[in-house]
Amino acid sequence: LLTGPNLLIAVALGTSVYIWNASKASVTELANMGDLNQVTSVAWSDINRGNYLSVGTLDGKVQIWDVQH
Repeated sequence: LLTGPNLLIAVALGTSVYIWNASKASVTELANMGDLNQVTSVAWSDINRGNYLSVGTLDGKVQIWDVQH
C-alpha cells in the first residue's frame, strides 16, 4: 500500500512487515510477528498523513504501528 506525501509503501511478507520509503530509496523492517504467526493484511489509517499502519495477523489480532517513530 502506497500512502500520501510521505511516499511510503507497506509490504507484508510472511511474518514481517516492511516499509519502503520512495523518497529515501530505503527499506526498513517495521515488525516481525515471530515464527508462529503471519501477517495477513496491512492498511494505512489516513491516506493523507500515512502515520499509522494497521497490521492484521493470522491469529485474528490487529496491531497499530506508528511508522514515523
